[in-house]
Amino acid sequence: MNEEFARLILQGLVERAASNRKNTFLSEAELKAVQFLIGIQQEVPTEDAPRIERVPSTDGFQPVVKWLPESLSDDERLVCIDFGTSFSKAYASEGDDPEEAPELIDIALSPDAEGSARYLMPSELLINQGEIYFGRSARKAFDDIAAEQDQLIDNPKQYMNLSKDVSNLEKRMLPEAKVPDGIFAERDALVLYLSHLVRMVDQSLASVGLPQSVSMRYTHPAWKKEIAEQNSVSMRRIVAEAIALARSYPSDFEAQLDIRRASKLLLAARQASDEDLPFDILNEAVAEATAAGAGALMEAQPTGRQHFVILDIGAGTTDVAGCICVKGRGQRAKVWEIQSARDAKNLAGNAIDNALQKFILEHSSLAKGSTEYLQAERALRRTIRAEKEALFSTGEVLVELVTDELVEVSLKDFRRDPMVEKIYSSIKDMVSKAAFAIRENNAKVYLVPTGGGASLSLVEELVSEPLVDGDQRMKLELREAMPEQLKEAYPEIEPYYPQLAVAIGGAHPALPEQKPTIENFEGDPGPKVLTPIYTSPHS
Repeated sequence: MNEEFARLILQGLVERAASNRKNTFLSEAELKAVQFLIGIQQEVPTEDAPRIERVPSTDGFQPVVKWLPESLSDDERLVCIDFGTSFSKAYASEGDDPEEAPELIDIALSPDAEGSARYLMPSELLINQGEIYFGRSARKAFDDIAAEQDQLIDNPKQYMNLSKDVSNLEKRMLPEAKVPDGIFAERDALVLYLSHLVRMVDQSLASVGLPQSVSMRYTHPAWKKEIAEQNSVSMRRIVAEAIALARSYPSDFEAQLDIRRASKLLLAARQASDEDLPFDILNEAVAEATAAGAGALMEAQPTGRQHFVILDIGAGTTDVAGCICVKGRGQRAKVWEIQSARDAKNLAGNAIDNALQKFILEHSSLAKGSTEYLQAERALRRTIRAEKEALFSTGEVLVELVTDELVEVSLKDFRRDPMVEKIYSSIKDMVSKAAFAIRENNAKVYLVPTGGGASLSLVEELVSEPLVDGDQRMKLELREAMPEQLKEAYPEIEPYYPQLAVAIGGAHPALPEQKPTIENFEGDPGPKVLTPIYTSPHS
């Protein structure tokens, strides 16, 4: 640490102390900065540790973060950002009247890629040698330097998940394995990644002639009730800072950024007044499961009330929502979401990855805790997602460990693993509770699976086995998330639509209205419209 960097770190401490002197905390990085400046502790970097002194000086750079649109969009255009655990996505809609069907415009976050990868961007950051790498650049740098998994800031979304108090994230410092000198908090990681994501969205918008003044919406997991309101307020401020940063200093958030410059930008963003941030273009946020099911809800049949459970299985969380649709003949669907059916758990793709890694190692000849075991475990962390995809697509996989041992895994055996059984049982319980919460008079309930886990065997189990609640029994019926209109117009996106369902549904200007329980559902759900017209600038 040098004097310039120490003083930069302590600017954040002074900022917090000015507003709340009685309850100001001292982070590990700030303690080190104080020790350095008063000479109590002089740190000597090891040869392997990144040295901040290698970074070019940013003397004289005093950023001011302020961005407001020149004028607000008057045509109801809307962008939805789906901030994902492994990959982030975005979609845009365009329409003059929320009562009319909007056009959906795809946003390519990886325009040089093919297939589904065109719409996906890794949710990753990497800090190495005084530089912060974003998204695709982070993944490339990670592979190029053969970094340890602990160095990667993967899944920054975890800092806003479920029971996390977002207003408290600035107190939670990232470990030094990920951030040299421990200078960034979890809130900083969120702001940095979202700034990059907004910049990539802006580039795609510009390529199809859309301005930066379009309204934006972001999706979020189903936060616990006790923190939902404060999290909404805190995340709204974080997203506003990210938009302002990406548009005030666009080139800084395209691929990589000097770590000192990033510190100054983050501080300037925190100090920005609400009047200098683009809150006017931020639409209400939407729960991921609510957005994910919008496509299927568009196609409710004209048979009175229909009942849907949306099951969104992502990489980090599994979210459930329950909706009731009403559609008369010659009318568009009207939708209400029943809040008592909403739930989410930290049980999804990553949990299955962990279970598979444990399963493979347990079925190897390696002694737990041995050097060879730890080497195999570290190597598996880098490849486990690919092994899982092969297992679930073919039913079996032959895994080669770094010790040259081959471990054969069958999907049938893995499904019987206690960890997998626990994950599946928890998700089944969520779905069952939601289904019974929205069911009326023994009506049929449809299950709509979305997310990367939409093809898991769990989904087939849910529709093949009756759900039981006391003396009540119910059998769900499967309904695909992708509307027929989109299948006909754009069959090329059908294989990976489940991954895009949250962003596409969230871009619709008329999302379901929420009601606390089934008892609050009345005969006329109101003027909420869900009807798709999809256009692509690449067709």
